[in-house]
Amino acid sequence: MKDKLLLVSVPVVFKKEKGKKEWFLVVHEKDGDWEFPKTTVRKAESSVRAAIRVMAEQGGIKARVLDEVGRSGGATRVNNKLVAQRFIYYLMSTKDSGEMLGFLNGDWFEYQSAVKKLKTKRDRQMLKEALKIAKEIEEKRLNFKKKLV
Repeated sequence: MKDKLLLVSVPVVFKKEKGKKEWFLVVHEKDGDWEFPKTTVRKAESSVRAAIRVMAEQGGIKARVLDEVGRSGGATRVNNKLVAQRFIYYLMSTKDSGEMLGFLNGDWFEYQSAVKKLKTKRDRQMLKEALKIAKEIEEKRLNFKKKLV
């Protein structure tokens, strides 16, 4: 029998507010800690599509995926059986913030505040990597625009 793998998609979403990036975090339902939104990938659904879906359905946010930030492993219990998990983090951007429908509590934070709010080392590392990738994307866009002028 093939071992089960639970695939979890993790949107790392930012928007620009007054020239600064703000990052979207939600409160975990069970322990009350701040974290990135997470969703289980459904059958016949890609992890990218799952990230877009959870932001639209639960966050009321239309966001687009820019890049993969990173991957991480773990385990959880499903029906009293230990199941391996794979978390895939995606850098996403949005220009709007809609009405939250499914998240218990969520808010936008500037980078330093977001780092302080995140409880897990894994989430803090992924946020750091997401910021790095976002800056690289912005630099490429600026360089491209300069070449056009």
